[in-house]
Amino acid sequence: SMITTRTKLRCSYDESLKELSTLGSVGLETVHHAEFQHAAVTLALAITNCFSANFDIERLADRVKNTRVKDGDNDDDSLDPLGKFFTPTGLGVIDMPATVLDQHGRIILWYLPDIVAPFRIAAFNLSIRGLKQPLRSSMQESNANRKGTTWRHANYHAPADGGLFGAGTLNLSPGWFQQGHERLVDGLHISQDMQKKGVHSFLNQNYGFELFINSVTSVMNPQLYSSGLQAIQTIQGDCPHIPWHSVWSAMALIVNRETPYHRDTGGSISMHDVLVSAGTHQDCYIEVAELGAEFSYLPATMLGLAGKALKHRVKSWAGGERICSAHFMRDEVHNRFGLPRPAWPLWDNYL
Repeated sequence: SMITTRTKLRCSYDESLKELSTLGSVGLETVHHAEFQHAAVTLALAITNCFSANFDIERLADRVKNTRVKDGDNDDDSLDPLGKFFTPTGLGVIDMPATVLDQHGRIILWYLPDIVAPFRIAAFNLSIRGLKQPLRSSMQESNANRKGTTWRHANYHAPADGGLFGAGTLNLSPGWFQQGHERLVDGLHISQDMQKKGVHSFLNQNYGFELFINSVTSVMNPQLYSSGLQAIQTIQGDCPHIPWHSVWSAMALIVNRETPYHRDTGGSISMHDVLVSAGTHQDCYIEVAELGAEFSYLPATMLGLAGKALKHRVKSWAGGERICSAHFMRDEVHNRFGLPRPAWPLWDNYL
């Protein structure tokens, strides 16, 4: 019966995708009914199209904490030394909505291609063009400090003429701890990039898009959504003038940058990160080492993964320029507000 359900959902998915492609800019400040409808079908299809990993995500995370594994390694033997302790999983290439579960039915990855309406991506791309100067400045600052630069501030591939979007990274947050200042006596601060020219305008232009991402988040990881909302409401109570429309603690706007294998820091193990692919590229895959998987990663894709445990990379892309809007939570921020860590979403709870 699961196969029958998946087949029916695939037909509904294809139909709603066609309807979505016919929408013009129906009002960027709101979310259209057709967007919600297509998102619901995409999420349901992902639930029925589940894959299993050969490990317990909590035990994998413990091994990650206790094993020296270098971020940014270009070595294709990406699982060493973790491969000594866990049976490899080989999922191969995936291009249809899917979920990945650990051995106990915890959802450790959501893959949602084409979940975002084309007009929404076009508007987002246009708004990124307004950040071309601060993005370029971020890349120039990284080049000036190259001696101490990590891969997170390098590996840019800007078109020779600058292209549509340039290249660079902006880290946006309405309230987080400054690096190395996470004690009880330390306060939260707006990220420096939030104060750069054009950023507030960019955030306001994407109000409807962030509402859509919030809605998808509430299904992917309900407790994470709830905790994130409470944290942001507390921050905005102190700083109501900040135009922040997301339940996420922060987002990184990554433009035309290669990202080698890495794990994400700052969250807890059960806090999924959500990566939203935009830009104009026509060929790209995001690889997840522990799953032996490559997910087609074209514009309009959303990927929610346990990024603190799962090593992932985007090695290259072709046919245009690449943008990633990476949404993430800060565990220290939630701890400051007395919020519990979210439980894992369980596959059984969606049936």
